[in-house]
Amino acid sequence: MFAENTTDEVAANHRAIMVVDDNPMALNFFSLLLRKAGYYVFEAGSARMAMAYAKAGHRFDLLLTDFQMPEMNGLELAAWFRNRQPEISVLVVTGSPALAQIHGGFHPSFVCRAKTWNTKKLVGTVAAMLALRDERARDGGQARSARETKTIPFTFY
Repeated sequence: MFAENTTDEVAANHRAIMVVDDNPMALNFFSLLLRKAGYYVFEAGSARMAMAYAKAGHRFDLLLTDFQMPEMNGLELAAWFRNRQPEISVLVVTGSPALAQIHGGFHPSFVCRAKTWNTKKLVGTVAAMLALRDERARDGGQARSARETKTIPFTFY
């Protein structure tokens, strides 16, 4: 279920993504899609498993998590990760388009969207979020770009 990449691959790619979903089909789909796009992917079937990776010292560029999960929802998990890794970008996906609209535009590094099987849009959203993360890192965390005040170019699926 979990394909391990080598440390050299992580160093070369510089893009570690934690994918969390309690639905094995969705977890496998998102993970495979992001691996094919060239990202180093960690998989967790629960919030607790994702937290164990972080507690073990793994750092992530982006957290892609389902919203509705047992034990802890995606927003709670995002807050937990943000407390430990403030620079992490967060993409919360949900089967409820209404919920995605309510929580959709907090900040460019935190996006909540309807769950999709549209591969180009999902990979495009991840790439855009990571590009903004890189820009913030180059600017010392300052929101200097005009893009910082806008949401990620993204449409609901």
